[in-house]
Amino acid sequence: MRLFYLAIFTLISLYSFSEGVNYGIFIRSYPASNSSWSELEIEYGKAFHFRRHFSIEFEIYVRDDCPFGYVFRSIGDDNNNIDLFFTVGEGDKRFPAIRILDSIHILTHELERNTWLPVKLEINRPKQTVMLKFGAETKTIKYKSRAKELKFVFGKSTKNGIETKDIASVNLRDIKVESDHRLIRHWPLKKYNNNISYDELKNVPAVSKNAQWLIEDHLILKPILKKNFNLAPSVAFNSKTGEFYIVNDSEKILVFNGTDYSMDTLKVSGGNFVAHSPNQLMYLDKTNTLLSYRIEDSVFSFFNFKTNSWSDNSHSFEYTHEHKYWNNSTTFHDRDSIIYSFGGYGYYQFNNNLIMLNPFEQEGKSNRSITLRDIPPRSAVATAIAGDTLYIFGGRGSLSGHQEISPQNFYDFYVVDLKRLEIDKKYEFNNVHGNDFLPSENMIYDRVQNCFYTFVNQDGGKIIQISPDKNSISDVSLLLDIDFTTQYQYTNLYYSDVLNKFFVLINKINVDDTSQILIYSIDAPLIPIDSILTYSPPKRSSLPKVIIILSIALGLLSIITYRLRRKRDPSDMTTEKIDLKDEAPSACSPKNFYFLGPFQVIDKNGNDISTDFTPTLRKLFIIITLYTYNNKGISGKEMIDLIWPDKDIDSAKNNRNVYISKLRTLTDKIGGIQTINKNRIWTFEVEDDIKADYIEAVRMFNKIDTEQLADEEIAELIGILSRGPLLPGFEFEWLDNYKSDFSNRTIDTLYTLLNNVSISDSIKLKICDILFQHDFLNEKALIIKCKILNNHGKKGIVKNIYDIFCIDYKNSYGIEYNKSLTEILKAET
Repeated sequence: MRLFYLAIFTLISLYSFSEGVNYGIFIRSYPASNSSWSELEIEYGKAFHFRRHFSIEFEIYVRDDCPFGYVFRSIGDDNNNIDLFFTVGEGDKRFPAIRILDSIHILTHELERNTWLPVKLEINRPKQTVMLKFGAETKTIKYKSRAKELKFVFGKSTKNGIETKDIASVNLRDIKVESDHRLIRHWPLKKYNNNISYDELKNVPAVSKNAQWLIEDHLILKPILKKNFNLAPSVAFNSKTGEFYIVNDSEKILVFNGTDYSMDTLKVSGGNFVAHSPNQLMYLDKTNTLLSYRIEDSVFSFFNFKTNSWSDNSHSFEYTHEHKYWNNSTTFHDRDSIIYSFGGYGYYQFNNNLIMLNPFEQEGKSNRSITLRDIPPRSAVATAIAGDTLYIFGGRGSLSGHQEISPQNFYDFYVVDLKRLEIDKKYEFNNVHGNDFLPSENMIYDRVQNCFYTFVNQDGGKIIQISPDKNSISDVSLLLDIDFTTQYQYTNLYYSDVLNKFFVLINKINVDDTSQILIYSIDAPLIPIDSILTYSPPKRSSLPKVIIILSIALGLLSIITYRLRRKRDPSDMTTEKIDLKDEAPSACSPKNFYFLGPFQVIDKNGNDISTDFTPTLRKLFIIITLYTYNNKGISGKEMIDLIWPDKDIDSAKNNRNVYISKLRTLTDKIGGIQTINKNRIWTFEVEDDIKADYIEAVRMFNKIDTEQLADEEIAELIGILSRGPLLPGFEFEWLDNYKSDFSNRTIDTLYTLLNNVSISDSIKLKICDILFQHDFLNEKALIIKCKILNNHGKKGIVKNIYDIFCIDYKNSYGIEYNKSLTEILKAET
């Protein structure tokens, strides 16, 4: 229930909030269905280059689900494989093994599970050895490798030459790649955007399918209980065991275990549960008892788990609305055994009373109440106690206390000295974005970071971090999809230092006193969402290009060629500086949303609000946009069929209306976008000053069909298309046609531009790189790129590009590419 029963200052273990973050990628395998197995392609599916030495290392966590099959497969440009997998020995023991060509080498140490272990594969061409380090064991194998390139896939792969039938259930993190003793890639697999994670050195993508990012345990509120009641219950939480006690009569107590999700029933042998409202129950850790009470008449009843009985025998249970402390916030001060209650609502009035109840004294003794006149009357307020200080945040009320006179939401923060009863208003938060919200009854204090956590009902529900010293509020969980439109709602946030988890309780109560209890869990520590999900790669520095140009000017062509062979960045292959306006649209420009490359939405104030879009809202936003600019809108029935096909028509329509309303709130943040329903067709009306990459690309695709683009428009289009293909990582059947159509239109438009003789070679090279994004076996792009670079004297680079193309061609079709490099350089374009 809504009472925080422990003094927050005793939660010394909250130091772990800044440590212990679980991150990496969860490779899903058996017993999940084969279609949902995970794949991770590093280097955007391309190969790594090396001359003498190559190494790849990472950390691995072997799960018990299926410790059998491949961890990764690799193939070199010599068409030979080097693979890491787990095999079965005597007595069903599992061992790591490495496969080189058709030779299998099994390590002697049995596979260690459920712990992070270091793994390293190293190829030394001068010594003709391959070394595998797995955990504490190292094995060196003689192998004369002729490969100068290696391509890797972790988990499932359907690519020719590196297919996998069985994959091991493992977690991976901190993938590092060295070429000739130089660190060239590092994918921690901590930050991500959709299914893409970028390396920290060159921002090269690692792309996954069926991704499950471990850090989501710290971001996603996972549902663990949903239960309906005929009479709204009170709920208390035991942080030592993770148990929730659910009570709504004097006959029984339901005990829900937040770790194994079991539900037991305790039959009450005697006494009365005396609470009058659903937030008058708490668990007392020191005495291992439950306490039910009534604020208005200072009645208390303790439940003894040894006798299974309540202590009160004189007050019958009477559930009633007739009191004036609805949505008060109550905190138990463990040091002096006092219940502190602040605020509340009743009889159409808000109050600002601080009530101090002593449940261990005789009835009515030592109980007192004072009015905190410096704090406006309110209810639905969040409080916490640390030491002898009471902290108060937010709520809803009015300056007069009367409901009918200018009610408002508060986002202020007060500090109350409980010894002197002195009040200090510390902060008035002015960075609250989006819809109004109400916090949960209690906050949890993080002493190390000097911040507070509370759950709020904004946009479907989320946990926020309040940092008074920084005057900031930030999201630390992804949004839920909860509809809070009920007669009465009660929410609370709990923390268990033993389990290292947070729990969210939602009690939705209807007019007839029926209710629904929802409980969610999330792993500690909590992490600001914008530090993980709004990450996008910064623009690359132009310094390497400057170095290359200077080196060319000095005639050091051989050094440049050597360096360029080790780099896969196509922009580093040009001999002239590419000067494109808006080469990559700014990720911080106001009024923008991006569908090309990582999904991203920027509001009119320049804030990244991508994470405000839940999966359902994101799908709805994408559907209406694509249908508006391709089909002139979408009918309500089509919308339901695509998003809520499993719901009955009434439920689906209700969901559609709720989510359209939520979507309008988000598009209002962007500004300049209207959601229109005309003749039962849903569309967006987007103002001209909105910068949306997909819309701009479609507009210029249409324009180029009838007239020539101006130079600045060409530069803008190239910059937009350079972001990547349409919605990578989004896999919906209905989306496939849009992706295919956009790729085809992109290719056709770029072909038209390549025929424009006035376009410089540097821009044509950029166009070729974009063509390869959409079709990595695009022969026209190969011919033009090779001819341009050859004309600029880049013969070594040309050979490198051609060789890579031939490898990809053979891997895809199983046959050799039928044109020589000489034929490519002589081919007509």
